Amino acid sequence: MIQCCSRFRGEKFALADKNGLYDRYLEYGVCPICGRYIAVHSGKRFVDNQIIVDKRVKRKAVNLYKECMPDVIHNIHKIKFGTKSNAGFHYGENKIVTKGDKDYIRVYRVDFNNSKDLIEEKVLNG
Repeated sequence: MIQCCSRFRGEKFALADKNGLYDRYLEYGVCPICGRYIAVHSGKRFVDNQIIVDKRVKRKAVNLYKECMPDVIHNIHKIKFGTKSNAGFHYGENKIVTKGDKDYIRVYRVDFNNSKDLIEEKVLNG
């Protein structure tokens, strides 16, 4: 959220690591009350993990926006969470199941809608 005359949500971008910073983000927008352009660039330093925040307004905000655009990885607000349009993001989940005297490991593919697909089942001890 960007703070100016009030708090508002701007466009948020994830940026590539650069200049000794990682977990870089740029949030950019126009204040709904005063109409100023505002850009907030934040990231963590590799050296000491300290969070660095750079807030600029008016013309400097537009310049910061143009400066950061080549480093954009993706627009965060374009990824919809909890819907079927999660762009095919999946993660793995492993479970150990005991049947009789044998242990099996089941490998699942899970998406962010909590639907699971069994990929394979292997015997651990046999």
